[in-house]
Amino acid sequence: PRPQELTVTNVVPRIFTPYKDNRNDIVQFIYDGAEPEEIIEARIYNIEGLRIAELKTGEVEKSCCWDGRDANDNIVPAGIYIYQLRTTSEVYNGTVVVAR
Repeated sequence: PRPQELTVTNVVPRIFTPYKDNRNDIVQFIYDGAEPEEIIEARIYNIEGLRIAELKTGEVEKSCCWDGRDANDNIVPAGIYIYQLRTTSEVYNGTVVVAR
């Protein structure tokens, strides 16, 4: 049976380096408890709470990904970022680290 609440079951890798060196260039957010069409928002925020980017559909089923770039396609500075997945009835937040 399908879980009743949205959860992110894995973040791979939790610390990543988005510098196009073919090592840890993207981070995958794998979730459960919702179907892909139920995710109405998937976003990245900086530590001050400003929206930085929209997450894209991930490479595996029930996943989103982020390439470490902001809405203007610039690589973000190193630091802690907040990811948020939202359905019509639930919100799930967590953190990920961009390292240099």
